[in-house]
Amino acid sequence: MKTGEPDGSRPDIGTTGGSDIGSTRPVTPAPMPRSTIVALSVATIMFVVATVSAELLWTARQDLAQRAARAADVTHAEQVATHYAVGAAIIRFERASAISPLAAQVVSVNGGIFKVEVFVNVSSTAVTYDITIDKDAGWRITDVGGVNAFLLVK
Repeated sequence: MKTGEPDGSRPDIGTTGGSDIGSTRPVTPAPMPRSTIVALSVATIMFVVATVSAELLWTARQDLAQRAARAADVTHAEQVATHYAVGAAIIRFERASAISPLAAQVVSVNGGIFKVEVFVNVSSTAVTYDITIDKDAGWRITDVGGVNAFLLVK
């Protein structure tokens, strides 16, 4: 009976030679070529850079969107308050032709509550209105106070 070996024995699969027959020592794979290691390292670095860049871009877009929304809310609150203040000045002073808005500024925001200070020109006198607006209630004016008059100096 021939087994392919000169002495008639069969080599064990997974061993390196006749002296390792019955050995439990694992077969060591050949080391990776340097070019493969470099390519894997470059690919890993590129993946990390792309992931970090995408996260930074997403965060920046969210921040810009939030700032734009806040600016639009501030502008709207100032418009609502100015419209109310001019109307109130017309009713109070009964001189519509001599009344014009001077300025409006949001002085504080707490959640959806905007406090706006409005200056209205009434015949060379600046009248101020402190107006509180609730954005979450459909931009409803919830408080008006601080109606003061100051003489404008030209």
